[in-house]
Amino acid sequence: MARLADHLDAEELHAAVQAAHTTCAEIIHGFEGYIAHYLSNGLVAYFGHPQAHEDEVQRSIRAGLGMVKSLQNRSIVSAERRLTVRLGIHTGPVVVGEIGGGRHEALAVGETLTIAARLKDLAEPGMVVISATTARLVEGYFLWQEKEVPPREGGDQHLVAYDVLEESEARSRFDIVVKQHRLTPFVGREAEIAVLRERWEQLKEGMGQVVLIYGASGIGKSRLMQRLTEHIADEPHTRFECRCSPYHQHSAWYPITDLLTRTLALDRGITPTSTPGRISSSASPSPTRRHNGPWHSAKATRLGWEAWPMQPQPCGVWAIQRRLCSAARRPWLWPWNSLIPIVWQ
Repeated sequence: MARLADHLDAEELHAAVQAAHTTCAEIIHGFEGYIAHYLSNGLVAYFGHPQAHEDEVQRSIRAGLGMVKSLQNRSIVSAERRLTVRLGIHTGPVVVGEIGGGRHEALAVGETLTIAARLKDLAEPGMVVISATTARLVEGYFLWQEKEVPPREGGDQHLVAYDVLEESEARSRFDIVVKQHRLTPFVGREAEIAVLRERWEQLKEGMGQVVLIYGASGIGKSRLMQRLTEHIADEPHTRFECRCSPYHQHSAWYPITDLLTRTLALDRGITPTSTPGRISSSASPSPTRRHNGPWHSAKATRLGWEAWPMQPQPCGVWAIQRRLCSAARRPWLWPWNSLIPIVWQ
């Protein structure tokens, strides 16, 4: 922000800071974080106060990556000069209480904030830096690399820090356990496994099947599906998996966009305007069709992308269909959270 102040007058700098604060606040509130106070060149946010979640660490890092991406994609200052952000995240105990004379603000006090501020100072522009304590709590959910931290004068203990690169493909702790081959032996559930195998055999004969598995959290629904996946691993089939997310409760299309991002190998960092073109280019060659403009435009907007170009070209939806149906005449296994439709294409 100091470098930016050298190129902008006071009014322009105020507008840039206000726009950056607004963008960051939207993202932080989207992950149900709490903004303690705003600064002239940043802000301080808490996750875990006043509202607590079991995944506060994930929420804070996802919010940090979201702020970096949003500020990179928006021309808050000008087309030539963009505003970048540096973030430091640390997890630890604090004491929250009212501080101040006339203004009674609930502020946190403790070493946790001091370490977070130091991590922020270590971060390069456009990077999120986390401590080793924070990294242990989200191991497997994100990809990072260790950051060289110069020792500080005063003889304090050495700080271990990591640059967060991106989210991993893991969507739950179960995914991480499966990837690390730490599953415990499967016991029981013979009747349920028999039903799933029977439905699979019927599916291979051309009879579409829909299986609903429901039960309390932690009862073993995902493990049951994992057993079916292992059972059919050597059989030709196409598997698509959709999952809802607590971080996208206001986006009904998120499971679909996430599926397309993973299936079409799209980069999560690309801009919305380039997404339709990337979809068409990543799919198999398809006939040129003059598609229905308003319908495709509406669908693209609902999916979080901007309107498809309104001229004759390989149809975006046709390209998606060709890519998703590349394994034609194979059984499809499509788990959707607890709803598992099994269909034949």
